[in-house]
Amino acid sequence: LAFEMDLGKRFECRVLPVNLTYDKEANSFNLCQNQVEAALADARSKGKIVRGFLLCQPNNPTGEIFPRHVVEWLIEWCAAEGLHFISDEVYALSVFNPPNSPEEGDQFVSAGRIAL
Repeated sequence: LAFEMDLGKRFECRVLPVNLTYDKEANSFNLCQNQVEAALADARSKGKIVRGFLLCQPNNPTGEIFPRHVVEWLIEWCAAEGLHFISDEVYALSVFNPPNSPEEGDQFVSAGRIAL
């Protein structure tokens, strides 16, 4: 809601959400490629002009951190679709994982550090 209000008031933009899927077994939320693509296709089919994709990570309020391959795919996808990729990483310093965690998804990777 905060992005909708802020972007709506300042720039007269509308935020079109992409819902995350919940994985009960892993107790985590996931961003699925097909949902992202479907949201864009749906918006364009309704005549909406989509100019960017906003990724908030670590996600507020869940704290989800997206794996590097997801962030890389989003950057590449945005470039291919002619969209601006916007990465809100305001909570990046609030990650409380061990520094040498063995799982890729446990390590925060800033979009600014990914060279494509």
